[in-house]
Amino acid sequence: MSFHHASLNARLSPVRISTAPGILQYRNIKFASIPERFAHSELINDWNGAAIGTETHGPRCPQVPYDLNTLFRIPAAYVSNRQEEESEFECLNLSVTVPEGAKAGDNLPVLIWIHGGSFVATVGSVESGLCDPAKLLCTAIASGLPLVYVAVNYRLNFLGFTYFDDERCNFGLFDQKHAIEWVHRHIHGFGGDPNNITLGGESAGAIAANFHTLSAHSHLLQRVILQSGTATTVPAQPPAVGATFRTRLMAALSVSSIGEMRALPAAAILAGQAAINVHTLFPINSGPFWRSPQNSIWSGEVLIGDCADEWSLFKTGISAVADPSSIFPDLPASETLLSAYGRDHKGVLRFTGDAKFHYHTEKYYRGFLERNPRVWRYIFDAPNPFVPEAGAHHAVDLLYLFAPASLTPTQEALGEEMRRAWIRFVAGAVPWDKGLDEKVLLLDQQGCRVVEASEVNRRRNVELWKVLDNLGWDAVAPVVGEVVRGRIRFE
Repeated sequence: MSFHHASLNARLSPVRISTAPGILQYRNIKFASIPERFAHSELINDWNGAAIGTETHGPRCPQVPYDLNTLFRIPAAYVSNRQEEESEFECLNLSVTVPEGAKAGDNLPVLIWIHGGSFVATVGSVESGLCDPAKLLCTAIASGLPLVYVAVNYRLNFLGFTYFDDERCNFGLFDQKHAIEWVHRHIHGFGGDPNNITLGGESAGAIAANFHTLSAHSHLLQRVILQSGTATTVPAQPPAVGATFRTRLMAALSVSSIGEMRALPAAAILAGQAAINVHTLFPINSGPFWRSPQNSIWSGEVLIGDCADEWSLFKTGISAVADPSSIFPDLPASETLLSAYGRDHKGVLRFTGDAKFHYHTEKYYRGFLERNPRVWRYIFDAPNPFVPEAGAHHAVDLLYLFAPASLTPTQEALGEEMRRAWIRFVAGAVPWDKGLDEKVLLLDQQGCRVVEASEVNRRRNVELWKVLDNLGWDAVAPVVGEVVRGRIRFE
């Protein structure tokens, strides 16, 4: 079943997916190399006729270990006990999943998926099963809209997001950029259409996808899927902030130069990250990654939404504080926000969910809609399918979209309808008819249905968002930054 890929000048052999007949997966395709730590990756476009890829998935970037199932609560029978392989210099790999028989010239729509994890961890890899696209592709084929799915590994934590200067920064974002460029150049050989690319992701993956629409290479993307994240959720920071984080890390590592940092083992970098209590990182808002003022504004299509209980990402960190109002900084906006949301744990958590996710989802949707009607808004309010009392927590939508474990018939029907809508969007079709009055898609325990936009007002804290508007984001941002700093937990 191997074939010669013309533009890569390489021979590839697929792996059959035993649970999904008719689906093939090309694994561990190295798309770029890393010349040294804290250097930008370099695209690999010609393999000189070599056989590439393996039967197993490629390694991910080294990272601080997290028990992610404390968040997802997937039954043990469906959770692999095998630890995913890690390699700092071999982690720039991707997998390509296709319908069997897909070939050059088929021009199938392409979905590139960027995993989440606050830019420090891999949350939602194909190998873990959490974002395995087999069911998505089966649904696509059954719907008559087959697609090609590409999952990308990239550099994380301080290995991917340490700032040194405007040229030496944003390494992880450039890794993603190179994956997008690789897909644009080589996906034709797998049956994909290089001019019909959707970039999707959840949480940090969605945030990154939004960043790429603000980049100098945004013209390579026709659509984006933003699940629980926009460029404002974890905004790109000025160089001074990046320099502060680098200084803290270097102090923890007892080093004084980039050369000394390069000489350390990757484990030492991770230990330094843990020592300074960093649970999320961010890009820097300067340098060649970003679109110049002369470039036109991206005019693609957007599918965007959030989960009801996004605040769950901060629940463990904030609940550990006896008086959560005490973590608010001494700034004029703090008292106004506490008075509006409440000083107890419930109120403070509700504020974090709004200020990091819900408010920005609606702001992005409304702002984009003003210049382009090709934007669709969804609300995901279905609870965790395995532990309903956990609610519609952050990232719970992945359990329905990809269905990595057995669901009840009602839950499976919801996931199937979600997949069909996402597939229509990737194909360039209308995912649901929103009409002239901008109807939204609601997904909850009652099923999947199109509802009036006013449902957002009923299910989200829209009235409280007026407080954020009145204060202005410049005043709110420093408050939320202090409240959530160091309190993201994958529980």
